Amino acid sequence: MCHVRHLDLIGTTEAAKILHQTRTTIARRVASGDLHPVGSIGPRKIHVFDRAEIERIANEETPTPEGMRAR
Repeated sequence: MCHVRHLDLIGTTEAAKILHQTRTTIARRVASGDLHPVGSIGPRKIHVFDRAEIERIANEETPTPEGMRAR
């Protein structure tokens, strides 16, 4: 049996909102290899990202208040 995972694709603007960063920062992170788009679309090669992956990264990058443990 083959399991197919359906991706919820988002653009750079939505990824920037989720990560609380600018679109320019997202582009820099892609260029540096820190973020990995799942593809690009159109003649302008607009990056698309997997929403679940971006949300996972956002959760990992969210600072934990001192003295509190991450659960």
